[in-house]
Amino acid sequence: MTRRWFVVALSAALALSLALAQEKKYEVEVQKDLAYGSTHERQKLDLFRPKGADGVRPGVVLVHGGGWRGGDKAGYGSLALQLAARGYVAIAVNYRLAPANPHPAQLDDVQRAVRWLRHQAQQYHVDQNRIGSHGGSAGGHLVLFLGSRDTREKGNDELSGYSSRVQCVVDFFGPSDFMTEPLSAAGAPIVEGFIGKKRDEAPDAYRDASPLSFITRNSAPTLMIHGTNDTLVPIAQSERVEQAMKKVGAKVELIRMEGAGHGFQGEAQAQAIKASIDFLDRHLKP
Repeated sequence: MTRRWFVVALSAALALSLALAQEKKYEVEVQKDLAYGSTHERQKLDLFRPKGADGVRPGVVLVHGGGWRGGDKAGYGSLALQLAARGYVAIAVNYRLAPANPHPAQLDDVQRAVRWLRHQAQQYHVDQNRIGSHGGSAGGHLVLFLGSRDTREKGNDELSGYSSRVQCVVDFFGPSDFMTEPLSAAGAPIVEGFIGKKRDEAPDAYRDASPLSFITRNSAPTLMIHGTNDTLVPIAQSERVEQAMKKVGAKVELIRMEGAGHGFQGEAQAQAIKASIDFLDRHLKP
């Protein structure tokens, strides 16, 4: 099942990159395996930036799926390349994997990656006030945190003065709420491996691992795209985020892909791609 989550996220990234190819404007410089942390070999990212782009550029943080225990930043390489060709500075991020590294290791890593990008803003010509995030499945779960939750592990190093909050979020079928029910019969053991315990053994940990717990009126504008027939991560997960954000007055959009499962095909895929591109451009480009 973990492989399935990774393949779906990879397919979405590749399809999005094809759509972006027609918009290419810049040559792209790529730097791979830059360290954004020093405590684990997975704390690395690949950075893609446009050559010859004037001024500071918007940034996008790309977070892969894989059930929190698989996947790799290479799965978002094509998308990052094409985003950079459109004028973005994009980073594709690896993070520590469960079960060896249970929650909140993954959250701490992706938050640190955002802070690293801000710390490096001058070197890479990034606008610190225009950074978005995009993730699918488990990656979608993690980027939901980036829009609503302040830095959990601040530490005392060169990144301590930088925020991990982003200005907008694109989430493809990511889970959001572990407090009320398992994702599905197939998803429940994946979540247990991610958190390290069953829900009745650690209800506070399940609440802490739920992006739904951190939504406020200051949450970043969020686009969620979810299939109505997703049997791994039910669409009710995204609907709860939509309801909660609307209740507090935060900006949110939920696109329901009728008949789609955990991943999109055909026309549903084309619609999801276009919507995510438009959303990023609308919120991050001047």
